[in-house]
Amino acid sequence: MVRWIGRWVLLVVVSGSVAFGQTVEQNIAARLQHGPFLLLRGMYAGDKLSFDAQGNLIGPANRLPFSLSAVVIDKIELSESELTIQGKHAMLEFEPTDGVGQPRKTRVVGFSKKLHPDLTITIARNPAHPEALDSALQQIFSEGFDDALVNAVPEFWRPWLRHQLDPGAAVDAAPSGVAKFDRKAGISAPVLRYAPDPPRFSEAAKEAHVGGVCVVGLVINAQGRPQESWIVQPMGEGLDEQAIVAVNQYRFKPAMQHGQPVPVKVNIEVHFRIR
Repeated sequence: MVRWIGRWVLLVVVSGSVAFGQTVEQNIAARLQHGPFLLLRGMYAGDKLSFDAQGNLIGPANRLPFSLSAVVIDKIELSESELTIQGKHAMLEFEPTDGVGQPRKTRVVGFSKKLHPDLTITIARNPAHPEALDSALQQIFSEGFDDALVNAVPEFWRPWLRHQLDPGAAVDAAPSGVAKFDRKAGISAPVLRYAPDPPRFSEAAKEAHVGGVCVVGLVINAQGRPQESWIVQPMGEGLDEQAIVAVNQYRFKPAMQHGQPVPVKVNIEVHFRIR
């Protein structure tokens, strides 16, 4: 008999449990490797992660930056009581923008074992309700980007992610009531007075000797302080979070219009230079 569960086809066999297990393992592996890349929705750190049958994390876990939350699967094993996934943490790397606002391509880059050892994920299962495993996997993993992932990531990632899902969505729109810096409108540019130098590298980027530029959108209020920030053009490898930390420490002489300080939106390039 064949049962459809989500996007899987599971062969339900009354006898021959070994063959059944192998078939299900193959289908699970095919499902999880179907998308362009696999992400842990919860962005969990650690080399051993356990989940209950509903896909909820068991016990505490530190969080990784969003771009360090990819997973590469090496092996899947299924028993009556649990699904075990052997793999490795990995990171996302974003290609440079094409200059016309198109979504940037994303690829997965592996970590070394020094920074992130082999990863073991166990998920409890109930053989009487095989459909529950599908639901748990959907809660734990994201196959590429999706709407649920947008709600799981930090706020400063959301405009960029929405743009990946819908290229018509603005990635650098100013919040309501905040003008974009524009000399033609009589708005003078804010002047940077203080910036921490240099921004910190993530451990992953330092190990990979990766540098480049991350573009951050920033609202500078009438007091010359950062009010809101978000990713416009990411680099990945944990550097974007460091860029956000850096720009939120900037201090400015505020933009002026008709002799009065006004809030404005600007895009700022944060450079990560390899030394």
